[in-house]
Amino acid sequence: MYYVKSQGGKNEQQTKNDEKPDNGFQSKNNVHRITPMSEKEELARLVLQWCLVVARIAPDSPRLAWYCSRWNVPGKIADAAAAGTLADTLAGCPPIDRKHLPAGIAAIAAWHEYQQPPMLPDTEETRLQARQSSSAA
Repeated sequence: MYYVKSQGGKNEQQTKNDEKPDNGFQSKNNVHRITPMSEKEELARLVLQWCLVVARIAPDSPRLAWYCSRWNVPGKIADAAAAGTLADTLAGCPPIDRKHLPAGIAAIAAWHEYQQPPMLPDTEETRLQARQSSSAA
């Protein structure tokens, strides 16, 4: 049997003994603060729920932003809310974790970007004109 002496002095040994055991529970820091969601976060949650229930697209799917922008998901949510069918549509959706909200916010940003008009108006002057080759003329 070997005896190993600690490298620290008396003070280090005393502080280790003075610490109370954690036992996986801290009495002061066990209060969970739930902050209310902003309108942006609430819409992102609705978009994630809609995509999960209607399109079967998971909140962490790389297709989420594309689907949301091309299929006008925020518009469909607004239409369903106006018709009073949104709660029934999303009734079977499991809870959405707050860690997925940034993906929902990014999907809404992609939708806004997709809704923007093109940079150049589609007029006769902005279109590229086909030119005939000299041999075809």
